[in-house]
Amino acid sequence: MELTATIKALEHCKKQKNKKITSGQLKIYTDSNYVKDGITTWVKNWEKNNWKTADKKNVKNIDLWKKLKDLTKLKKIEWNWVKGHSNDPMNDLADQLAKRSTPI
Repeated sequence: MELTATIKALEHCKKQKNKKITSGQLKIYTDSNYVKDGITTWVKNWEKNNWKTADKKNVKNIDLWKKLKDLTKLKKIEWNWVKGHSNDPMNDLADQLAKRSTPI
């Protein structure tokens, strides 16, 4: 879900007509080290290694990683990690919205 949420956010920015959003610097906050480390560090090696991990296994969610990588090409993005469930107002809001939209 964290990968999909990040992709959807970047797709939204891509659709905007506002040049500040489409070509300027973006700040993305995530409580997922998987997303932050994946896109800032691991993806470079995965690509070099034909989408294999360090232990030679296929990268999980390759389609999502490729899509995320493509969406980040033309943007300057500052990736920020926040601890989940730590009373960060925006992270708490994101959790509330996600819970509200999830069918039970």
